[in-house]
Amino acid sequence: MRAFALAMSVVALSLALTSCAAMSKDRPAEPERAAVHSERQEAPNFYYEFDDILVPRELALVIEDSQTIEDEKFKAGIQVFEGRVVTADLINFFLNNMAKDGWRLTRKAMSKNTTLDFDKANKRCTISILDGFKTRVTVFAVEAKATLGAGAAKPAREAK
Repeated sequence: MRAFALAMSVVALSLALTSCAAMSKDRPAEPERAAVHSERQEAPNFYYEFDDILVPRELALVIEDSQTIEDEKFKAGIQVFEGRVVTADLINFFLNNMAKDGWRLTRKAMSKNTTLDFDKANKRCTISILDGFKTRVTVFAVEAKATLGAGAAKPAREAK
């Protein structure tokens, strides 16, 4: 008799736990978890060292291969990124977003290694895209700074 009662208790406990688990699956997701998930899906693209060169969120900065140099006359940088992306989509991303940020495409060379050259008033940028299992993107950018003041070069005088 005791064995029967014990078996029935185990069966009842199993049924209770199973029904609780089934109810939790039907319950909508907690608001906090839903918000975190939607934030991850809507993560923005990023501007790194240059505030007018947008990089897609699917690419991660390779810090050890990147460097920026800046003084009062210029700012130059090499930034390297890697990620698993479709190369054609990445090329379109850069063509569209660089134009939105005021850059003008000056040259495009496409092969396994695609090179996009852009310029604007006092800046130059070359984006190199190496297609592979992990796409590698290298952004070379140079910005000449306008210097006003005592150290600025004076324009040459006209000869008379």
